[in-house]
Amino acid sequence: PSTSATGPRRSTMADFDAGAMVNDPVKNFVFDLHDSCRRSRIQADIDKLYGETWAELTKKYYSEKGDQWPSAEAISSECGGDAYFLCFYKEMAFRHLFLTGKPRCEDRLAAWENYVMLFDFVIDAKDLDMFMNEQWASDIITEFVYQFQDNCQYRTDLSARDADEVEMLQANQGAWATNKVAYYLTQLIRVSNVGPVVEQMKANGISTQRMNASEMGLDTPSQTTFDLGYFALFGMARLECLLGDYQASLAVLAPIDVTSEHERYHKVFSCHTNLYYHMGFAYLMVRRYKDAIRSFSNVIAFIYRMQKSGALQHVPGGDQGQKSNDRMCALMAILIAMTPGVKVDDMVLNIVKEKYGERISQLESGNFNSTRELYENLFQKACPKFIVPSIPNYDGPQINYSHDSVRQQVGAFLKQAEHMNKLGQIRSYLKLYTAISVAKLARFNAISDDDFRSELLAIKHIMSQTESEPGMAALDGKTASALDIHFFVKDEMIHVDEADRVQRHEAFFMGQVNKCEEITERLRNRA
Repeated sequence: PSTSATGPRRSTMADFDAGAMVNDPVKNFVFDLHDSCRRSRIQADIDKLYGETWAELTKKYYSEKGDQWPSAEAISSECGGDAYFLCFYKEMAFRHLFLTGKPRCEDRLAAWENYVMLFDFVIDAKDLDMFMNEQWASDIITEFVYQFQDNCQYRTDLSARDADEVEMLQANQGAWATNKVAYYLTQLIRVSNVGPVVEQMKANGISTQRMNASEMGLDTPSQTTFDLGYFALFGMARLECLLGDYQASLAVLAPIDVTSEHERYHKVFSCHTNLYYHMGFAYLMVRRYKDAIRSFSNVIAFIYRMQKSGALQHVPGGDQGQKSNDRMCALMAILIAMTPGVKVDDMVLNIVKEKYGERISQLESGNFNSTRELYENLFQKACPKFIVPSIPNYDGPQINYSHDSVRQQVGAFLKQAEHMNKLGQIRSYLKLYTAISVAKLARFNAISDDDFRSELLAIKHIMSQTESEPGMAALDGKTASALDIHFFVKDEMIHVDEADRVQRHEAFFMGQVNKCEEITERLRNRA
């Protein structure tokens, strides 16, 4: 495998502080993890070592800011110098550095070289004896995309870089290049054969949660290869979302049944929440508002139930899940204001209104000129950290380019919001009448008759949306109207009839049950 994809560098290794603590518990951890991954291959041992022991040792010995795990060289004797395993160890150590420390330019380049070596091992498929769990595979892909995102912002903020950093970045322009990041994610998906394997399992009625590649004889090199390719699908979807290509973001998810509760990603909490956040955001930006509401509602309700049971604080990534939940609530507030009449689950509606009820009222009551800033603030708070994918001109002005992509996406969203704000105003009038002349309603909106006809056509067009159904690919769906009223124009008159409403009583009873639980909980706390 290739060990470099960047070109010459000033520093040979930025791995870690040579004085990092290498004590017996750390040595034992590395030895046991290597033994579990390469020899015994016992799932429960890996779950405990990766899911618990790693965090415990980090908290005990490397919790201070700037503390780093030992270099690969310092612990290589514990794993017999296993180069493939050491790539996984270094990935974990770099992940800790990016989470708690302040990575230097050298660290960023070294982290890239390690990912290149690790993924080349997987893609070449010459060593298939590495064993890991789903959480670990998901964490590697998630961190890979996160570090790419972080490095894009780092290299495009030239105003904060000194001369040595600029020189190093200029000499290593291949490191964290967008096309290379996309290449490795695509290759992981290809070599794992994830699409055909998932189709084969669906045809046999087997859930991917219960998959065991070696026992089932599936057409994939190994379980680890499959898991890295499987979670690379979500990494690629997230990457496309960060680049602003929302159709491509949804298209990548075609092999996955995103509405099924039996998919493998449900075993990894952080993957589940990230998937629905980025998928919901992509739906929002392509104006599939009902699908966006469904996606966000799914996770908001799920996290609420986990909070109520106390389970959220015990799952890996629970704190990040809470942050994603806050962003989804902000996006739901936008959607509720932009799409009046679209049905939202009562529990989710109450959760969102508890956080953003006042802002929703402001968005619904004012014209766009008065609410534009509020829309913009909510969107910027809740949107992904978009990236500028191109390499900056290091010989040009030393300024900050990193916010250019955010401003572009904000502008695109505000155009949507302006159109939908007009919908809310017109809908409020249509709800009052069964028939009204075009001229009269045009006067209410202070525009000409011809312009108002154009607005009516625009509303029909915008609210005729593709809506996904269970079992469909994320990008697929059937065209349906998202309006809760039906209107048509005939002989200069607008005729209005409400869509049929289905009487549903379960929401009332569920609301009363929730209130009873809250009262009971308060009484227990007082006792």
